[in-house]
Amino acid sequence: MNIVIVSMHSCPMGTPGSSDVGGMNTYLNNLATNLAELDNNVWIFTRSHEECTYVTKPIDSRFKLIHFQIGNSGTDKHDLYNYTEEFAILIREFFNVNALKIDLIYSHYWLSGIVGENLSKSLCIPHFVTFHTMAKTKSKFSPGNFEHPKRQQNEKKVMDSARYIIALSSVESVDIQNLYDIPEEKIIVFPPGVDLQNFYPVDKSVAKEALGMKNHKYILFVGRIDPIKGFGILLEMAQILKKKNKFQLIIVGGGSIKSKELIELQSKIDSKGLSDDIVLVGSVPHQKLKTYYSAVDVFVLTSFYESLGFVLLESIACATPVVA
Repeated sequence: MNIVIVSMHSCPMGTPGSSDVGGMNTYLNNLATNLAELDNNVWIFTRSHEECTYVTKPIDSRFKLIHFQIGNSGTDKHDLYNYTEEFAILIREFFNVNALKIDLIYSHYWLSGIVGENLSKSLCIPHFVTFHTMAKTKSKFSPGNFEHPKRQQNEKKVMDSARYIIALSSVESVDIQNLYDIPEEKIIVFPPGVDLQNFYPVDKSVAKEALGMKNHKYILFVGRIDPIKGFGILLEMAQILKKKNKFQLIIVGGGSIKSKELIELQSKIDSKGLSDDIVLVGSVPHQKLKTYYSAVDVFVLTSFYESLGFVLLESIACATPVVA
């Protein structure tokens, strides 16, 4: 089959933990790689970003990554709604120039869903969609979270028009049915896994030595710096634990240690008197995460909402207990 994956707002080759790069990106990279290994031809279309100056990146003969320039490097994710039509046009032009006959379009996140719906209707190609997060579920668990005013209605529109919706968990399937009034038979629950060649237990003393850790109790958080991740809860937890235990909380993610998000988070940590108890690491290579998971005593995820939470699976694969 010739399969097109649309990931308009975020590149699967982006640095995990940086802005808008998280579990979805790892999922897409693994998905495309495995589809290619099953003798499918796969194209992923995404927007250009600072770490990728190329237009087209062939991963192997069956998996190709294509970047299109839309907006500019500073264009906010929410503003990409204004470029969905342009992005669909660029993909159609790519099909025409390369004489591609596509069998399936699989879009990820609501912005990509709009693009996928556009391509599906104009080219009469079946469209599958996975949302990863949805406006109504995020609002349900985090009412103050800002969402694009057009998001909910477009999510519903895409759900109605798609051939199938791929949900990552049974809970997500129920939310789609109840919050968006979608029939159960239109939803396929397909839980993803974790790559056990990359995530497995490392001897704790070896992992600690590799990271220069002392003989303390360590807690780990891995993820993007985003309000939905519940950092207020995380810092409150640290304040409570500080009164009872000697520990160190390690936060991995957020891009460069000099990123705006991490500077703001460090300011909050300092204001709460937790400077000696919390260490901000910034983003690390994905293959290095197993060392962090293995070195610590417990992994904690304070998100108000996750469609799945890949970091939970990664921690469990490394035999580290999870509190979520």
